Formats: sequence, structure tokens, C-alpha cells
Amino acid sequence: MNPYTSRTMIKDPTAFVGRAAELHDVYTLLAALQSCSLVGPRRIGKSSLLYHLTHPAIYQPPLPNPEHYIFAFVDLQELTGLGPEDFFYTAVERLVRASGGRLKADPERDGTQSGFRRFLGRVSDEGWRLALCCDEFEMLSTNPRFTADFFAYLRGLCSNYNLALVTSSQASLFDLCHQGNLQTSQFWNIFVERTLGLMPEAEARALITEPFQRAGHPLPAADVEPVLDLAGQHPFFIQMACYHLFELGPAKPLERATLATRFFEEARRHYAYEWERLDSTGQAFLIALIRGEAPTLDPALFQHLKRNAMVSGKPEAVALISEGWRRFAEERASGAPITTQPAARTGSTPGERKSGVWTGRRLGTYEVLEPLGRGGMAEVYKGRHTRLDKMVAIKVLPLEVADDPNFRARFEREARAVAALKHPHIVQVFDFGDVDGTYYMVMDYVAGKDLAHRMRETGALPLAHVAPLAQHIASALDYAHAQGLVHRDVKPSNVMLEAGATPRAILMDFGIAKILASGQTGPTRSGMIGTLDYMAPEQINASAAIDGRADVYSLGVMVYQMLTGQLPFSGESPGAVLMAHLQQAAPDPRLLAPHLSEACALAIQRALAKDPDQRCPTAGELAAALE
Repeated sequence: MNPYTSRTMIKDPTAFVGRAAELHDVYTLLAALQSCSLVGPRRIGKSSLLYHLTHPAIYQPPLPNPEHYIFAFVDLQELTGLGPEDFFYTAVERLVRASGGRLKADPERDGTQSGFRRFLGRVSDEGWRLALCCDEFEMLSTNPRFTADFFAYLRGLCSNYNLALVTSSQASLFDLCHQGNLQTSQFWNIFVERTLGLMPEAEARALITEPFQRAGHPLPAADVEPVLDLAGQHPFFIQMACYHLFELGPAKPLERATLATRFFEEARRHYAYEWERLDSTGQAFLIALIRGEAPTLDPALFQHLKRNAMVSGKPEAVALISEGWRRFAEERASGAPITTQPAARTGSTPGERKSGVWTGRRLGTYEVLEPLGRGGMAEVYKGRHTRLDKMVAIKVLPLEVADDPNFRARFEREARAVAALKHPHIVQVFDFGDVDGTYYMVMDYVAGKDLAHRMRETGALPLAHVAPLAQHIASALDYAHAQGLVHRDVKPSNVMLEAGATPRAILMDFGIAKILASGQTGPTRSGMIGTLDYMAPEQINASAAIDGRADVYSLGVMVYQMLTGQLPFSGESPGAVLMAHLQQAAPDPRLLAPHLSEACALAIQRALAKDPDQRCPTAGELAAALE
């Protein structure tokens, strides 16, 4: 029997190949009952991966006391047109079934909104840890019967009981929760997102060879490369190419032309679907790429194409993922004009917006000159105050925030607080506003490079250079903390080094993380805010009691990195980094920088304490230990 017949979710554990890093990452997050979302294009294997999280027959989950975990799989397509009560009923029914009799519940009684809460309270008290794996999350987010109140309630259940959600969707939960009836929802805020893309080459080769081996027809080594060339490292297209190769007869010499013809006949409609989902800019770039005429690639467009498994490589060396995709693009390129300029700003959906769209335009009294950079939260442009003829930096916030009816009040409140900060090592914000739903903040333009760029150029820095930079940053933080403001995203890319013989460190982006956050207060968890490599444990746990000591922790990470050239907590995946911040003891920087004094090393380790009460109470205390 042909082992490559499936074109939908793979349920047979023996037929599931690869995705070891993603499985390990998600299990690591679930060890802390951290909800996570799998995001990726259609046919990339999200459903199969989600299903195998609940059936770990070929993988040993890295979970503490794995016998206390119960995984249940729910295909949300089953709930199309149904409502919240059907969700709760299905969740209880699947969890009870997955428990194999260990959970005692009645779906009729416990499968209601209030009943589900009581059920979770009971099983949490008994020590069970539940993971509900919800496939095709778009089915809920686009169903008008599932309102923002439902998702707020579900988020509260995850915060207060031993329940974690794992969702799969094509779009980010942030984007899905800022559309339609969920425009005010902050449901996405409790999730760590894991992108699912092309398979690593070793796993792609295993997907080609192992099913042939199990079927008793070992594949000649010479036949592997042609399949990789044709399908790339995309699991769905590998499955398709191998199906036709098996049908041709694996014992025979590979008939390349016949295989390519059969494969392309089936693959064409899938390529066409993905092509039609691209905007004209994306299509034009791919056409220019196969013609050898591609211009410099916009980083945002590159990330969009790579995220949707259309290209691979790096922006400066981009390539189509396979010969099959190239053949389809060549068909579409016949006689097509090339227009590679980004489209003008319109009411596009989240994720379609390209960087640099404000260049040459006006925001209030400011002329936007050129993009300076783009982070995860906003774009930064160099601009000019038209009346004062003064160079400024303009931070343009994401378009999606305009969909939040409470955002304007939060934005103005936080922006005023940030603008009130007057300190030589904090960039001065002196204006803010909005134009047609686009919010922006205006600040002093600082000529120079950020600290992240400096460390990429030099690696570890000598203590004589680190000490004054740490003092600058620490004095800025202590000043802001005294005003009741917490930065929440202290990291090297948010520290500008003013050009000159003696660089002056200037802290950027005060208030941006808070402005873009939900603003929710109270005992429930509202989600992580910050950058994972520099994030304090209480930020990872989304504690309501975030104070200046979280910034001290982040500064401790930065100081360690500046002195050693390495991060104190690292890992092969976001989940591994998260668990290192939560559980791994702070390393001694003298192992990598033996010239440091004991007092300096101990101050850094104290700044990296897991418990905020055990840290340096001020950033200045850490900086003083370096002098």
C-alpha cells in the first residue's frame, strides 16, 4: 500500500515524521502551563503536529510528572455554526475520553459555561494538568456566536486553573483577535506563538525515505535529490511527490520527466491558491526573481513570503522553495509586467502592511523622510518638523491598534507620562498624535547606532566601556521608576549610542510596550510583554505586580551579554529560553570573563535572581558594582 496517500491530517503515529524541535518547544511551554499557538500556511502540517501532541507515541514529552497531563484534540471545524455551549460540551467530552477513565465528569452537566469552570476547579485541585489542542482556530474567531466575552472568559479559565490551550491557525492570533467581532479581544495575549515553516533538510530527507523503508521498498539514494528539488522542504509537497514516485515503482530507475508531470498536475491547483492570496507586490517580486531582475527585497515582504513557505534563504540571497513552485511562477510570469513598488497604504488586513509606506508623506506637521528601522511593535522613521526645520524620529504604531476602542485614551495617557520624562539618558518625546487612525510619537533624533549593532560588530566589550554605558542606562531607569514608570522592554536595540568619541547611551521606547498592551489590571494573567531573551520571570508569568525590578533583571541580562558576548539564558527554541529564565540558575559571568571581580559577578547574578525580592533594588546598585 502506498504510504503517501494522505492529503489531510496524519493520524498514524508511524507515518508522522519530523518536527522534533517544534514538539519539544511546545511540550516545554506546556510544562509551565503556558498556552501557545502554532501559526503557519495551509498544508504545512499544523493539524498533524497538533494531533501528535495529544498522541506522543513516538516522542517522549519533556514534562514534569507526565502522568499528570491529559491532552485532548478538538477539530474546531466541527463547531462551524455552533456556539459556546457546544465548545464547552466538546471540551469536556474530549478531555474525559483522552483521560482513559482518569477524569470523572458528565458532559451534560459539566459541559456548560459554568459547569466547565467547576470541572476545571475540581480537576485542578486533584492535580491534573490539562492541555486542550484546538485545531483550525479561525473557525471560532470568525463565528459571530463566539464573542469577545467568550474569549475573555476562556482566557480567565487558563489564568486561574490548570488549563493550557494550544491552537493552530494560518494567521497570528493577534491578527485574528483584531478583526470582526473580536476587535476588542486580548485573548491572543496569553499565548506564545510558534511559527511552523519548511522542514529542516534532515527531516525532509527522512520524510522521503522512511515511509519507503517501512513499506519494504527502500528508496535508492539517487532518487532523494530529485524529490527535494521538485518539492523542496515542504512536507505537503514532499508527500505528494513521493506518492507519485511510489506509484511509478520505487524499484525502477527514476523517471524524472514523468514524476515531474504527474506531480505538477496535482500541485498546480495548490500553487494557484497560494498565488492568488498574494498581493500584487508579492506576485511582482516572485516574477522578477525568476527573471533574475529582482530588486532589493523589502524585509517585511521577505518575512511574509518566507512565513508562507514561498521563499527560503535570506533577504540578500532569496530563492524559491522548489522547482515545482518555480515552474508555476514561470507560467504566471509569461507576459506579466513587473511592478515592485509597495502598494499605497489602504485598509489592509493585519500582516499585509509593508514597511516604509509613510516615506515621503506627512504626519501632522512632520514630513516623513526615510525609514530608520522596524521592530516587533512599530516602525521608526527619520522626519522633519516642517515649521522648525528640525530633524526628528517618528515612531509609527501598528495599524491594528486603531481597532481597539479603548486605545486612544490609553495612548494619550501613557504618551503624556513618557513625554514628561526629562533625563539626559532618556530620549525626549515631545509630541504625539494620530492621522486617519495611525498613531505616532515624535522624539529627538539621535545620530548613531544602537547597542545591539555595536555588540554585533565587536562581541564582548571591555569593562571600561561597559561600566559607563550601564551607569547611563541605570540612571535613566532609576529616574523613571521614581516617576512610577516601568520600561518593560529593556534590551540592546532600545539603547542608542550617540555618535562621538565617548558614546552616550540613550534609552529609547519608554512606554511603548505598555501603550500597546491591554492595560488590564487585576489578578488574572494578561500575557507576556517584552522581549523573551531579556524578560524577567514575572513578565513571563504575566504577573500583575510588574515593577522596576523587572527592568533591573533586563539590565542584568544586558550587562552580562556586554561583558561576555553571550546571553545568560539561551536555548534552541523560544520554549527552552522561557524555561531557562524561569528555572535555570544565573550563571557566573567569570566563567567567560575571568577578569571580573567577585563583587561585580555577584551583583550581576543578584540582578538575575528569579525572585524580585532578591534582586538589586535599583539599577544604580548594579551599575555601581561595575565601577
